[in-house]
Amino acid sequence: MATTADKLREEGKAAGKLEGKLEAARRMKAEGLNLDQIARITGLSVEELKKHQIVD
Repeated sequence: MATTADKLREEGKAAGKLEGKLEAARRMKAEGLNLDQIARITGLSVEELKKHQIVD
């Protein structure tokens, strides 16, 4: 059984991974990659990228 601290730790890890992927996506967009390429490379959906404003 996971404790509250374990759950919070896992949530923090997941948030950190997402932020890292989003930062990479921003750099890719700045380098001229299109949204489909960014989604394929990062593993994030196009919808998720749009949600986090990784579009023009």
